[in-house]
Amino acid sequence: MKRNSVYDKEYQSTVAILIKEKNEVLITVRYPYQAGNKDLYLIDSIESFKNLLNDRESRDLIVIDNSIKKITQGIVTKEFMKEALNKIKIQAEESLVVIFPEFNGNLDYWNDAIENLEDLQDYLTINKGGYAYIYREPHKLVESEMIYAYVPDSDGEIRAGVY
Repeated sequence: MKRNSVYDKEYQSTVAILIKEKNEVLITVRYPYQAGNKDLYLIDSIESFKNLLNDRESRDLIVIDNSIKKITQGIVTKEFMKEALNKIKIQAEESLVVIFPEFNGNLDYWNDAIENLEDLQDYLTINKGGYAYIYREPHKLVESEMIYAYVPDSDGEIRAGVY
């Protein structure tokens, strides 16, 4: 299996096309040898994507999952919470990804997977007044919807880690 580098022109071109088509792309960064640790980032420009890559370590895995669908976004108010909770039905084979951006000049996002509406209400209540993005994430990965690339080692070789 050929592993793609995040610096391949074809890969970067694909990311640029996705950003243009969708206006934003949800990216998962998986860290090697860190017991499944990962972070999610919303990227809305190729510049933001390149900034994200600048902060990566070798063997980090960058994943774009096109099967993740945005449900809603907005400032967390009583009305937003009511609409979101009324709109969302969590199926047995999925969870929600809730993202709260931390605008401090960096690409920092607090995020978590939510599997029931009570937890969603708790997370929204805690972050009242903040901005939230809510996505639907299937538990079953759809490989045809995934785009993977790795940060190469210092010698330019791509070596995967344990994620």
